[in-house]
Amino acid sequence: MTGVIFHWDHKPGLETAGQRVLFQTMDYTWRAYEPDLAVMVDEDSTFTLPVPQNMTKVATLAEALGMFDGYQPVYVSAEPGAVDLAEYAHPENPVYIVGRDYGSLAVPDGAECVKIVYPDPAMVLWASVALGIVLYDRSAKQ
Repeated sequence: MTGVIFHWDHKPGLETAGQRVLFQTMDYTWRAYEPDLAVMVDEDSTFTLPVPQNMTKVATLAEALGMFDGYQPVYVSAEPGAVDLAEYAHPENPVYIVGRDYGSLAVPDGAECVKIVYPDPAMVLWASVALGIVLYDRSAKQ
């Protein structure tokens, strides 16, 4: 089983464009990898487009994590100590937590964390794209 938590955030002035890109990228990712459960965290209630059919929208990360009993949380973030995705062994029942394109994802101390190393770390890798890369890597390694 595979789960996904996407932590939405926004940058003032880019809400509509950012939402459309996110919506399209998530839709392609869901169709390609079909996670068993997908949840969007929208703390500020700023995501105004409808979420994809197979996704639930909630207000907090704690609420989202509560929906994944029996899953192992895996944060996708470049935190110190995170394992490079190329060397990462995916757990049997992961819930991948991605997001906060314009902020930081709060990763609890000691939490499992995987990072994607890409050519220009000064550039932003959109969370929805990072999720697609992680799900592809999991599929390729199975």
